Amino acid sequence: MAELVVKRVNDTRWCTKADVTTALSKGYSSFQKVLQVIAEDITEKVQLIHETKCLLKDMSKKENIIMADFWAVVLNRIKME
Repeated sequence: MAELVVKRVNDTRWCTKADVTTALSKGYSSFQKVLQVIAEDITEKVQLIHETKCLLKDMSKKENIIMADFWAVVLNRIKME
């Protein structure tokens, strides 16, 4: 399988959404770690730190983790059809 990369989805193609969702699902903990580093970096702008902490809070909710995994499976099945 090719390397998956998270990128902005500005396309309505299911395969694009499947790839992005799969990358998020598989790299969930890595994304959280990177966001944590940004949130703790006092050299960053206050607005960026605030937005990062909000993302971390949302990502720590179990329903978001479950939904990321769920949609990765569903969209990949649609992609295969």
